[in-house]
Amino acid sequence: MTAKPVRYRVSAETDLRDAAQYLVGEGGKALARRFTGAVRDGVARIADNPAIGALRYALPAGVPGLRAWPLRDFPYLIFYRDLSDRIEVLRILHAHRDIPALLRDD
Repeated sequence: MTAKPVRYRVSAETDLRDAAQYLVGEGGKALARRFTGAVRDGVARIADNPAIGALRYALPAGVPGLRAWPLRDFPYLIFYRDLSDRIEVLRILHAHRDIPALLRDD
């Protein structure tokens, strides 16, 4: 099976940039590179197998088909939708935030 193409919403790109900048301040550039690599690996896995993410946030967030996939080694979740022609990454959020509220506001 061929991986689906991936498109990031502006909010997901902003989340990624903000988290990486925060991690540079907390642990340096190497930590931020590990984080962005974990995001890249997670998104690649999603693109290869779109059904792997949990649907648990779809109803509370009011976003039909919304799936979440955890990052390896980081307390972040990738939120995405499996559309007919692509994977749409909506947000990349820390797991301890008010996720339904952030997704509803997006």
